[in-house]
Amino acid sequence: MMFGYATRETENYMPLALDLAHKLLIELANLRREGKEIGYLRPDAKSQVTIEYSDDNQPIRIDTIVISTQHDDFAQDKEMLEKLSRT
Repeated sequence: MMFGYATRETENYMPLALDLAHKLLIELANLRREGKEIGYLRPDAKSQVTIEYSDDNQPIRIDTIVISTQHDDFAQDKEMLEKLSRT
């Protein structure tokens, strides 16, 4: 996704939602590279952060965070849910 404007919401002049989404993906990549806690992650991942703003364009709260990532195949849904609940 590309944004064509600068903003003072963050130190790097990116929109707050995009900055947070990038930070989440950096942390996810670090966890994947460690391979200890979440060893089934694969490199392809995406994130989306939705922020609610006030009428004067000030962030009020994070409304939604979505992270989607590639992962190893699991034999069954039950196995996948067990692995996810341990992390």
